[in-house]
Amino acid sequence: MTKFFATIAMPILMANVILPIAQTHAEKGRPIMSSTLVTKTIPVQGASIYVERRGAGPNLLLLPGGAQDAGVFSSLADALSDKFTVITLDPRCNSRSPCENMTRDLDVDQHADDAAAVLAVYGVAPPSCSVPAVGRRLPLV
Repeated sequence: MTKFFATIAMPILMANVILPIAQTHAEKGRPIMSSTLVTKTIPVQGASIYVERRGAGPNLLLLPGGAQDAGVFSSLADALSDKFTVITLDPRCNSRSPCENMTRDLDVDQHADDAAAVLAVYGVAPPSCSVPAVGRRLPLV
């Protein structure tokens, strides 16, 4: 199921839902910001995860890749917030998500655990995920 989601469902979601919404906002000259941004820091084992949440509707978790943080999704998250509850985060040990003493290298499993902890705080059922670059592997874990 996760391979289906990553290879078929996610590209369909991006092409048919996410990108058209953002494009429509731009074409109509409408302001992209449509809801209030709420930030929160969530404690997890060995770190604190900075989270941004906005909008209403089905949950959509946007996970940044590489050295990016939640800010990379600001415009997209604002554009999607009238159709989705958009959740973004700064990965562990990056930007506004400080970590304590690192006892091991960061890996995909740790990032997946952090994302699951964030979703648990909000009581969110498994969301649709959009993940660029390295983060693309997280929904597969």
